[in-house]
Amino acid sequence: MARILILIGGHLSTAPRPLKEADLLSRLGHEVTVAGRWYDPSLADQDQELNQGRTWTFRVVLDQRPQRRWLYHLTRVRVAIAQQLFRRLGIPSPTLLNPAASAQLRLAQQLKPDLTIAHHEAGLWVIRQLHQQGLATGVDLEDWFSEDLPVEARRNRPIRWLKSLEQAALQTATYRLCTSAAMAQSLAEAYSVDPPTVIVNSFPLETEQPPTPTGPLRLTWFSQTIGPGRGLENLLLSLNTLAQKDWHLTLIGELPSRYQAWWELQLTEMLRQRVSLCGWLPPTLLKQTLSQQDLGLCLETSDPRSRDLTITNKLFQYWSCSLPVLATPTRGQRETLAQAPSAGWLVTDGRPQSLITTLAELMQQPHLVRQRRSAARAAALASMAQLERNLQQALGAADIQSVALPGRPIGPEVIPGTNR
Repeated sequence: MARILILIGGHLSTAPRPLKEADLLSRLGHEVTVAGRWYDPSLADQDQELNQGRTWTFRVVLDQRPQRRWLYHLTRVRVAIAQQLFRRLGIPSPTLLNPAASAQLRLAQQLKPDLTIAHHEAGLWVIRQLHQQGLATGVDLEDWFSEDLPVEARRNRPIRWLKSLEQAALQTATYRLCTSAAMAQSLAEAYSVDPPTVIVNSFPLETEQPPTPTGPLRLTWFSQTIGPGRGLENLLLSLNTLAQKDWHLTLIGELPSRYQAWWELQLTEMLRQRVSLCGWLPPTLLKQTLSQQDLGLCLETSDPRSRDLTITNKLFQYWSCSLPVLATPTRGQRETLAQAPSAGWLVTDGRPQSLITTLAELMQQPHLVRQRRSAARAAALASMAQLERNLQQALGAADIQSVALPGRPIGPEVIPGTNR
């Protein structure tokens, strides 16, 4: 049995991939700790709910929720100083990436785990320090951090430093994961390393297949945030031309106040009547809501590069709820649907007309969409089996021995950190 520390950038409830990893590692007999930070009261409540019945530990190393006033304001000052140092002098720091970085390093130095796995940008800095101190490290690149975000958002980012942290992690970590073969090959070419092990973003299948909906074709899309640059502009533009078809769209995610004006510009009177906003849902309610839909929308764009290469959580979350998907042709999504072609459809290209044509055909024959629910369910089972096989392979490469404990309950205990 190994002692494993997983580093995440924020709340447990917004980190489904590390949560699943912790579940699986715990089930394989390892002693697992996940270290994150709290900044949102409602998400902290969701984190607390996730601790029921689980055997691994969640450590909150930085609690910067507004009610912790002195720490909340101190953290804001530290981040502001880090931002100014980079903007004015070009000096990057781990606080610029995440204010919990130093606290996570202290926790790792205290615990001295057999393996520390970074899941976020600042975690790359942490594992570099740990490697220099002789501790074993791992990295899971769900996103290619230095190739993520639109151009305008990258201007104040320490891209060169991020690239050096990514290269160091991939060259020194014994446990290396990413989300797609396309990303693995691109990382290998960029940093002259062997390709990381591919672990897809699978979700456990719902125990019973949900009832098949009837009536109009029910479309759904979800993300933590509803806003621009996520493919919604093309979707709403396309749906606005399909007023004569029978459909309903459910959007799940938070609509921040800064995007409210953008959202109002997207809506016509027809769309206001046929588009529902749910807000962000906790995991159990998310599954229930998705299971009532017909078709999951994966509208990722090919720019930035990270979005083109990765395969997001939503595709596998849809499949786990028996929903076939309609996906844009990013490299990651083409790769996934090539392995399960009956579990969804690929739009020909990223233009609105292609989306309009495909949606119109599916709305005309909703029974064809509903017939693919079994294929989506089978794809979820296959992807989960692949995840477990590849995780065992990655652990073997890191010389971490596992003992299968199939009957063992899995999950976290929430233990607030010291916030030093």
